[in-house]
Amino acid sequence: MKVIALIQNDEAYLQFLKRILIEAGYKVITAKDEVALLKDMYNIDMDLVITCYGCKTITAQSFVKQFHKEFPKIPIVFIGNESDVQLISDVLKNPKVDFMIKPISTEEFLARVQVAMTPKENTVEGKSATVIGAKDLTMNTETLEVKRQNMAIVLTPTEFKLLHYLVVNKNKVLSREMILNHVWKTSYVNDRIVDVYIGYLREKVDYPFEFPLIQTVIGFGYKIED
Repeated sequence: MKVIALIQNDEAYLQFLKRILIEAGYKVITAKDEVALLKDMYNIDMDLVITCYGCKTITAQSFVKQFHKEFPKIPIVFIGNESDVQLISDVLKNPKVDFMIKPISTEEFLARVQVAMTPKENTVEGKSATVIGAKDLTMNTETLEVKRQNMAIVLTPTEFKLLHYLVVNKNKVLSREMILNHVWKTSYVNDRIVDVYIGYLREKVDYPFEFPLIQTVIGFGYKIED
């Protein structure tokens, strides 16, 4: 049975998430904040940490650094509002960290939890090491390096997988359902999550450069043209 450490200072929301996880078959341990978990982490055998970030005595960056110093393979998922994205933007550079935006449906929450605990291979989709790209963007599926105009771009695991799917299918229109099935391995979550992550990608691979790569095909989905 997978064990999830759940951090939440809002007791009602903690019990809400805890009930969802227990009903899905997970064992849940709780902590009132990140500092409390750090103090007790050596006594806990866990597979995932979910934190609704709100600790005033430690930054998100410090929490991730201290926790992953001892347990580098255990993923951490932050839950917060859209306004919190900037707060932990530096943390998302860590491939073992992800972020969920409220409100979250039960289906999306459980799907993201499962994805977070899915072992990540050194190569994408089990393919041999290779460099793929579109226009001035390159992706190395062995080193997970992403560059545009020779400028390094740091992506989270979900962002990398989404961009990889767009690039290997360049010049093709991918629907939200297709993206959900490939990236999140399900179509039973709110397809808003696709739009949210497309937004994250655009912030990193489009907006800093003179022309965008990711195109919206209204009424259909998204594509990258070479």
